Amino acid sequence: MAPTTTSPTRKGRRGSATEDLVAWHGMSVKNFTAMVASGLPASLRRRAFWMDVISTELKTRSRTKMSQGFISFVASASTGGPTAVPTQAMVAPAAIHPDASVLSGRRLRQVRPSTLLDDKHMVELVSELKDSKFVLIDTTLAPFVLAMSSVLLPELHARSDLIKVLTFILHREQLPHNDRCILPYGDTTPIVLDTFESVLQTLNPKLHAKLTDWRLPRVECLTTLLLLPLSPSFPAQLRLRAMDHILVNGCVGLVSMVMAYLHRHTERIVACGTSDDFQSLCDEPTETWLPPAQTDEFWKECADAHKSHFLHLYAQHAIQMRAKHMTFRSDSSAAKYLHEQRPSLQFAFRHYDWVGFNVDHTLAEFKTEHLLKTSFERAYTKIQAAFLNLKTSGAPGWQPHLAHRGLAIDTVRGNFLFFGSNGDILCGYHGSREIPLHQLNWQYPLPRRAETDWMIIHTVPEMIFPQLFAWLIDIYEHGAITDEEIGYVRPHDEVLHEMEFILPRSAYSVLSAIAFDAATAYYAADFLPTLLATPEVLLRYNANVRTTLEHIRSNAKKRMFLLTNSSWEHTNAVLQYSIGKDWVHFFDVIVTKSMPSVFFDAFNTQRFMEVPIVHSGSKSLAPLTTPMLERGHVYAGGNITEFMLTLGPKAKVCYIGDHLLHDIVLPAENVVAPWATVAIIGESSLLFRYLDKGHVTAEQVQRFMWSVLFGTPKRVEARCRPAGPFFYLDVGGVYSQWGKKINATSILCVDSISRLHEQHDTMSVDLLVQARLNRRRDSVRTRASATTTTTLGPTTGATANTTLEKLAHLLHPNRVTGLASFSTNQCSETPGATNRRHSTHA
Repeated sequence: MAPTTTSPTRKGRRGSATEDLVAWHGMSVKNFTAMVASGLPASLRRRAFWMDVISTELKTRSRTKMSQGFISFVASASTGGPTAVPTQAMVAPAAIHPDASVLSGRRLRQVRPSTLLDDKHMVELVSELKDSKFVLIDTTLAPFVLAMSSVLLPELHARSDLIKVLTFILHREQLPHNDRCILPYGDTTPIVLDTFESVLQTLNPKLHAKLTDWRLPRVECLTTLLLLPLSPSFPAQLRLRAMDHILVNGCVGLVSMVMAYLHRHTERIVACGTSDDFQSLCDEPTETWLPPAQTDEFWKECADAHKSHFLHLYAQHAIQMRAKHMTFRSDSSAAKYLHEQRPSLQFAFRHYDWVGFNVDHTLAEFKTEHLLKTSFERAYTKIQAAFLNLKTSGAPGWQPHLAHRGLAIDTVRGNFLFFGSNGDILCGYHGSREIPLHQLNWQYPLPRRAETDWMIIHTVPEMIFPQLFAWLIDIYEHGAITDEEIGYVRPHDEVLHEMEFILPRSAYSVLSAIAFDAATAYYAADFLPTLLATPEVLLRYNANVRTTLEHIRSNAKKRMFLLTNSSWEHTNAVLQYSIGKDWVHFFDVIVTKSMPSVFFDAFNTQRFMEVPIVHSGSKSLAPLTTPMLERGHVYAGGNITEFMLTLGPKAKVCYIGDHLLHDIVLPAENVVAPWATVAIIGESSLLFRYLDKGHVTAEQVQRFMWSVLFGTPKRVEARCRPAGPFFYLDVGGVYSQWGKKINATSILCVDSISRLHEQHDTMSVDLLVQARLNRRRDSVRTRASATTTTTLGPTTGATANTTLEKLAHLLHPNRVTGLASFSTNQCSETPGATNRRHSTHA
């Protein structure tokens, strides 16, 4: 039966993978999604169809510079020429093969002998794919590449076509904004395996229980299941349709096909006595389980399984598993089934003798949006006052893509780069302009990256620096300010040779100095006076912070210390507001102005000095004659060696802080006495961004999924911040470089210290994963965004009301369910409105 083509309702860009992929050729239209769902005939030549799909998909994604560079690479792979600027002729297959964009029933596939890939060709293929720098391939992903190649190669004309199709599939799968990643690679392997297992556990609990009872090797078992649609266990016609499915709907289509296959085989698998019987069942000939007459019927089951409610279910499980992996250090969890991971995913204060704290953004929670807005306005106002041409210009806009902790800045070239955990460049910007990926790899080859003097953004207040620096780069390159105005003199060769050590290396170096000076203006002048006079302007009161300290002292029976780089005046002001005027009594040792960059150095011999806070009016600091620190006194400076004499040379210390380097990495890696560190990382708002494209709100999906997985519905709110994510560049992809470092260094990561009081003894994975998803609302978010249109911009996401009947039907596909629909009544966005009302209609 010929596939039916439905008329699309829009001609614009494809908004998400749940929308149909449509190609327009003049007045004619082709709906590829409908064609694949109906099932293309086995006699049809696939090459023309696949090239048309790639051409259409690339056109819809050509707005970003990363995709522009990828389009150039795909075009060069087809023509065999060098990478060039992408054009319409390059991305259109018709310009290369006149019949490629025409799908006709008369163009039938010729009977050609199957082409097999031997080991040598496979190594060359993988090497060529890796050299493109657009995909990452390792030993875990290689079997999938080989399986897809064995299906693709007989249908394609040349090796360049195979490279083009494979690169397109893998590049799209590994894009950071792909929230439905399923192919395992790099440090995403534990995440995708956990996601696949959790989906299998939800949709087919009987089968999942059987697999775990057999104790099959997890990675091998789940990988074998995912490879089934591309293996000889499926007939050749279905393997071709599987590739159609992957090209149009993404690699997550493998999961829907596996679920349909397992649903058909559930009773037979449950009846298997041993794992060997199960393996024999998977290896049985196609004719045994699927007669040719039932091929179309089975394909309809696969297409019915791949609906929008399944995609939302899979995406929600993927977000949950990413939250788990960035909450706990779980590098070795790939080989363990989900129920086996739970005992190791726990945290308890009883394992430590001392618990230490940083102050800012840990014990004291700031109104981040207001702080960034105020300091940003003060900074760019100072720059505008210094340059005549900028006095009448408008305020610069806030660029969320540069608001990332862990952002690496090359101040000499004016570039902003994001590195992945494997050392690859994920993306980069020059000013506000995105740089194509192939250009970044050419400009920063791996052997020479260590020669660059990188500036890293470690804290939230530092995020205004890349905003100012990018703004200055843009206006400098547009001629609004000149070399003379910024004081940069381009030296001649002989001058450069003689005075290279004192001259700025480029104009961008001068601009970075101007931006840095402006970025610190607010903190040098108004920050501390505002904290001392009106702390409520900058600080957010959280009663649970004091509750957490009381829990650690009374219930956990632990001694606590304070170690901060802030002054005593600053520390006292913020903690009196955040904890109470009696905050000093919680801590056995208080150390200020510790300078963590040298405090944890084993060769640092700086002595502690006592800070006079009560007894005398003198503010002079006197060095201690004894290394022992006493309760009730405040100290400054010091070093880790003498500090451990007070705590105990063999004391087990847990330190809690937010600074990536000073509070997490350095304490954990110091050679004198390594500490266990808990990271306070609040940036995970983009984990929920994908829900804006769907039909189910973040709150509804999370509430439903937690009731399914853990039995107890929990109230969930998504808190957005002006900063971007930290552990990942977006909802998918590999770890960021600093995200991986923090995950490997810290034993636990939560968004707020108040999360640590929610269990009396042990923090379990159920609670702490929920803590990563349960973002309490920032009460000043709406007020801050309403008062400015030029800075941080809106932070609230669109919501939509819908029922969850389809999600419930996934659990019991053969039973009519009466799951109540959840409707969300949003409260007034005022500072006092912190609750959402949920009404349930029978």
